[in-house]
Amino acid sequence: MAKIYQGILGGFEGRVGPVVGYRLGSKWVVRRLPHQVCNPRTERQVAHRMMFKEIVRLASSLLPVLKVGFRSQAQLWEMTEGNAFVKTNWRRDAMPELSELKVSVGAVPMVDFTAVVREGGSLEARWEKNLMVSGAKADDKVHFYAYSESERHCCKLGSAERRAKHAAFLLPEGYEHVWAVVEDRQGRISNSKYLVDFELPASESPNDSDITMVGTGETEAKDSIVIIDSRETEAPETVPRE
Repeated sequence: MAKIYQGILGGFEGRVGPVVGYRLGSKWVVRRLPHQVCNPRTERQVAHRMMFKEIVRLASSLLPVLKVGFRSQAQLWEMTEGNAFVKTNWRRDAMPELSELKVSVGAVPMVDFTAVVREGGSLEARWEKNLMVSGAKADDKVHFYAYSESERHCCKLGSAERRAKHAAFLLPEGYEHVWAVVEDRQGRISNSKYLVDFELPASESPNDSDITMVGTGETEAKDSIVIIDSRETEAPETVPRE
């Protein structure tokens, strides 16, 4: 790939002889047309292409969270947020599980989740502020995103400040996959956290008296409290520019 610096003719779009020109962000670039290659369509090759097609479709479905979670990485790699997601999560051997996906990458500290209630069409979460961790600020925003496999759709449930230590949202039916992403006031992002349920004994359940349902008033105490898996996603290694 070559960059076109504005000269007499400037950039161009479309095919010109053996090259294709197009705009990528604020830059004009050109690519050579691909050579004709042998296409044996082996079983392994077909499976590889199907997996790549699936993760590209998934990137398109997850754009609401990727626009936030991969904003900085996309600028660094000079590509779209969706392509940065594919580059980060693509594996040649197998399609990653949704619980293994990184929907955001960054250095902002994630909150330390202690409990979540997922019941009756709502999601309620508790966490520790972690203000002693370098880079953590009380006014950091904790964003919650949910994804439906059947609908192939991602939506934002809502946000709360780190210092709030709790939040509750309505959870649409069928949106069984939930991620949390922390964003600071400068727009920097944390690694994403996939929320996995684990039931707590009743004796260890936190007090529900201070849980507030965002936009819908106070909620009632729930019977089952579950904590979130402590696994965090890791940011990929930085790829040097060519």
